Amino acid sequence: MVRTISSPRGLQSLLNRALAGWVEPEPELIAGAVSRYQHFMRLVGGRLRLTAAGYLPPAVVERLVADLDLEIEFVGKGNREDYTMPVYHLRESATALGLVRKSKGVLSVTKAGQKVVDDPVGLLSHIRSRLPLGREFERDAGLLALLVTAAGQSWRQHHDAATPIYRDLGWHDPGGRLDLALWHGSRPTLNVLEQATGRWGTPEEKATIARLLLRR
Repeated sequence: MVRTISSPRGLQSLLNRALAGWVEPEPELIAGAVSRYQHFMRLVGGRLRLTAAGYLPPAVVERLVADLDLEIEFVGKGNREDYTMPVYHLRESATALGLVRKSKGVLSVTKAGQKVVDDPVGLLSHIRSRLPLGREFERDAGLLALLVTAAGQSWRQHHDAATPIYRDLGWHDPGGRLDLALWHGSRPTLNVLEQATGRWGTPEEKATIARLLLRR
């Protein structure tokens, strides 16, 4: 990905639609949005030894699938992290958010994670402070994903409509498929949204959570 300076058209309209009608969230909404990360950190505990290949142990994967009702989000036995994408994405996003870290084959909760694991509001604030995730082009893509979702549209179905804004932000794909680059670039941030809402949440549910993640 390469970048040139430009003036983003359509961004202000998207911002207005995404943040319209904001109301303070109920505590239950905040608790639900961070519950997967809380459960994951508690399961990791002080330290969790990974497999020789660097994955979560099968018993831990099975526990997460059962405890978080992840069966509808993948096809398979649900006992190998590399084949159980909801669990893999949960661990990857928790790592990117600075909640857990891997060192010498052991996964542990970071000091920041320990501080907020029992504090839903504090955990949400921590997650917000890290979003959007990734390198610069991924952060711009992730922000657009949150804005489009907050505006009530499915990012999967409508991300191509945000491609002109992405282009006006200065991004160009040498391969000529900026829409695909936008989609793939948004994944780190989108993974967090999917952990907060569940992959199959309704557009309305996802819009509510996306607005929650966008607020500062």
